Amino acid sequence: MKRMKLFVATLVISATMATTALAGEWKQDQIGWWYQNDDGSYTKSGWHTIDGKSYYFGDDGYMFHDCVTPDGYSVGADGAWIENPQTPSVSYDESTYQGILDSYTAKLKAATPTLISEYEAEAKQNTNGLSGLAEIANAKVSKSAEIVNEGVGKMAEIYYNSGSGKYSEYEEWAEKLYDIYMEEAGKIYDAYINSAM
Repeated sequence: MKRMKLFVATLVISATMATTALAGEWKQDQIGWWYQNDDGSYTKSGWHTIDGKSYYFGDDGYMFHDCVTPDGYSVGADGAWIENPQTPSVSYDESTYQGILDSYTAKLKAATPTLISEYEAEAKQNTNGLSGLAEIANAKVSKSAEIVNEGVGKMAEIYYNSGSGKYSEYEEWAEKLYDIYMEEAGKIYDAYINSAM
């Protein structure tokens, strides 16, 4: 009986050691690159982190490269997100509601990938469970909120000092900026949800 138990234990250990962890792999054809997961499915539809880098994939599964993604971020020749792309400096006329909306939309969209990267790095060090992840995510969203609040404050200055004086006009423009904020904050919360899975 002891020999049988030893034999079974040896089989289990051997089988465990012989099984290697399968990881996904990059594939290429005449159209472009895609990433095949270890279960045979492929990565698609949005941002995905692979080997510590962020890549954007279309609904067809192909990786975007050398372009600006549909949500406004730059990716290089290797498809990886470029954290601080060297783009020409754009100046906005912040004496108008539209100028403030454009300026702060750009600031929010530029800050989001960095906030997500910060979240992911801090989440790896998390030792406080789900509540710790939520706390980290909320701190990153708060940084986004600081940007939107500054922009809404500038819109309020127009309302008080040089706009039509109609609250509905101010409210309409502020709401547009808050919509952008919600969209960008949602991306941070998506990173939170993905890390909690």
